[in-house]
Amino acid sequence: MSSTNTNDNPLRQGIRLEKTAEPCVVVIFGASGDLTSRKLIPALYLLAHKGRLPKQTRIIGVARSKFTNESWRTELEEST
Repeated sequence: MSSTNTNDNPLRQGIRLEKTAEPCVVVIFGASGDLTSRKLIPALYLLAHKGRLPKQTRIIGVARSKFTNESWRTELEEST
C-alpha cells in the first residue's frame, strides 16, 4: 500500500493538498427567493460548518422585498 506523503511523489512537492478559499463577499441577487432558502444558504452553511469557508467571508442578500438583517435571518431559519 502506497503512502500519500508528498516526499513519495516529487511532482506533488510544493502543492497544498487541501485548498481553502480566500475571504470574499458573496452577493445573492434575489435573496428572498425560493432558490436562496432551499439551496444557496444551506450550501453556504455546509461549507462554513466544514471549515471550507473563511470566517471573514461576508454574505450580502439583495432583493426587491424589504427585509432587515434580522427578519431575513428569521425567514431563512423558518424555511429550513
